[in-house]
Amino acid sequence: MTYRFNSDAANVARGDRADGDASLQGWFGGDLQTKLYEEVIGLGGYGKTLTILTASDLPDPERIQEDEELVESWEPKFRR
Repeated sequence: MTYRFNSDAANVARGDRADGDASLQGWFGGDLQTKLYEEVIGLGGYGKTLTILTASDLPDPERIQEDEELVESWEPKFRR
């Protein structure tokens, strides 16, 4: 959304707004596929945009770490 918005400099200059769906993975990479809501606002004469990302159901970081540790504990380790 932000990329498309910024591809037309007039959107920024006029202070236009846009919004829509995005993904956590699209913005930050990684394995989590969480849906986000993206809002973009042109800041006019500053020539910049403000992007607001909102998530309603971000996973708990402790739970993610526990899951990763569990996977690692089950991976076979062979001695040479």
